[in-house]
Amino acid sequence: PGPGRGKREELWTWDICTIATEADIPGTVVIDEESLRSENYLSRGDFSFEIGARTNGRHILFFEFKILDENLEVVQEFKTEVSPEESLRLRKSKNKTIRGSFEKLQPGEKYCIQVRVINAVGPSFWAEPGPFARMPPDVPQVPAPLNSELTSLAFIEVKWKPTVESGAEIEKYQIRMALRAEPLEEEWIVIDEDDLKKNTKIQGEGTKLTSKDKGSYAYRIHGLEDGSMYYFTIRAANCIGWSGWSEVSRFMTKNSKPSKLEELTASCTARELTLSWTPPESNGVEFLRFDLIGGPNRSLVRWCQFASALLDHTEDVDKLFGYAIKEDAEPDAANCSSSFGELYCEECMYAPVVAPKQSFALSNLLPGQDYYFMARAVGTSGKGEFSQVLGPVCTDSEEPKDVEPMELNELGIFSCSAKLWLPYDFGAPISEIHAVLRRLHGPLSPDELDEKGEVHAHIAGKEQRAAPETMIFESVVADQTGPVTVGVTPALRRCFAAEQMQEDLPRRMQRTSTLKSCTGQSYKVTFEDLKPGTEYEIRWCCQNAMGRSPFSGPLVLKTNPNHPDQPFAVAVDSL
Repeated sequence: PGPGRGKREELWTWDICTIATEADIPGTVVIDEESLRSENYLSRGDFSFEIGARTNGRHILFFEFKILDENLEVVQEFKTEVSPEESLRLRKSKNKTIRGSFEKLQPGEKYCIQVRVINAVGPSFWAEPGPFARMPPDVPQVPAPLNSELTSLAFIEVKWKPTVESGAEIEKYQIRMALRAEPLEEEWIVIDEDDLKKNTKIQGEGTKLTSKDKGSYAYRIHGLEDGSMYYFTIRAANCIGWSGWSEVSRFMTKNSKPSKLEELTASCTARELTLSWTPPESNGVEFLRFDLIGGPNRSLVRWCQFASALLDHTEDVDKLFGYAIKEDAEPDAANCSSSFGELYCEECMYAPVVAPKQSFALSNLLPGQDYYFMARAVGTSGKGEFSQVLGPVCTDSEEPKDVEPMELNELGIFSCSAKLWLPYDFGAPISEIHAVLRRLHGPLSPDELDEKGEVHAHIAGKEQRAAPETMIFESVVADQTGPVTVGVTPALRRCFAAEQMQEDLPRRMQRTSTLKSCTGQSYKVTFEDLKPGTEYEIRWCCQNAMGRSPFSGPLVLKTNPNHPDQPFAVAVDSL
């Protein structure tokens, strides 16, 4: 109906209003210290503040909060929604106080709170941070499980890092011990509190300490039995009370184990090897078995020796070799030795030899190969230290074995050439290549036959004998971009060196060495003064200091044809 008309109570809808803006800056937030509580390692509490004098024409939609630590760094942000009814109350009521609560803060730390008001126009400026309030302390957090790096026949040294205090200084620790896993509550043995306090050492600065050890605590539990497993747990106390018990840790005292095995010897042939040893001092325990570790890879055997020494006081050293000895490993057998007779081997043999046996035989080995071994004694109460690594034990050499047939390189009218690859030398460098060419069939002239009608020997066949180094044709080049071949054995490296190639080349080749074609370096044989259009075969063998290989299969070829020979002079029979 227009201005000034209508019902009186509705006239205000026609009044002129100024433009709404953000709400006024609220007052500072005050934390109610009497409401503060800490439990389960977290603190909570209540706070209050007053909104500004005016909401400036719009309903309040939210309050946004920031909780700040002592460095005024934001540790938590949250907001609360304001209902239309509450917003209207705040606009009309003289009571502008707002109350709220917070949670999940750290016990013992100081915090303050900032707030701002958000209406439909936007947020107000942040209020100044309120006064700091310290959260009440809580019981310490549950300590991490105990650790141990030192044991003896009669004591175990346990170590731990100080746990989180939760706002109050740690006053004491408590350690308890059990003799079996999952004990009943009454079976736990609590370490004497006074002895624990007196003999606990703080790990300070020192050249023998790693950074992770500094500031940790160490305590030794004495009077234990050798070769026994013990279970430990720890808790901490402050002025509020005790933390929960840590997870259970288990440690074993050292055994009265056999001494280090010192006398390990080996004898071998080309394909077999026998290890013998003298048992060490038993130190009063019964021998159960002797553990043998070996293989053609010295680094792998040395790693087994080093790792077993580090893990010697644990109960799981047997798993280092991939076997639970009592269940999986066959006694008096070389487990994991199937590739010992090959040019590539990534395996390390484990053989548990049942006492009182003092020797062990290995077969199916590679002639000319290096092998390395170590041994230890195992008694009823523990494992002795491994012997020094024995080796290299090199198997005897043999003559070369089967060779691949030659491949044709060039073929002409009166000559041909073929290339070949040397086999594995079986421990003795190959000193001679012997190639034989034999005529099969083809055209012959009368003067190429002897008085008996047989082909002259120099036409029927030819042969060549030469040292390999005089016949090198194509060398192998290392592939520096491809993957590195693993498992290269000493025998394979020596074979490359014997052919005047780099010993490290087997790790950088695109091909795999075999017994019939070892290095991949090719050698060329050439035959001259052949007959045109004639079929020949070529076979070859090689020789080392131990003997000669069998001849290869034949390479059959036929020389290229040529024009006929010049005819004889014409004879006139009659005129």
